[in-house]
Amino acid sequence: MKVKLLPDNKEIDSDFRGKVEDLVRHLNLKPDEVVALKGKKPVPIDHEISDSDEITIIRVASGG
Repeated sequence: MKVKLLPDNKEIDSDFRGKVEDLVRHLNLKPDEVVALKGKKPVPIDHEISDSDEITIIRVASGG
């Protein structure tokens, strides 16, 4: 699986199969701090993904 992390602009190749939430936690990120895209379409955090998918994880920030 190819994982792209934004805004860091990093690409990671990973053998992963499971939910987006599990991938996010595997990358040491918090699920409520990211938006996940499969290809160019947003997917929910409980969406199942596999090795053949291209996933983009966008870290979002909230000020307060």
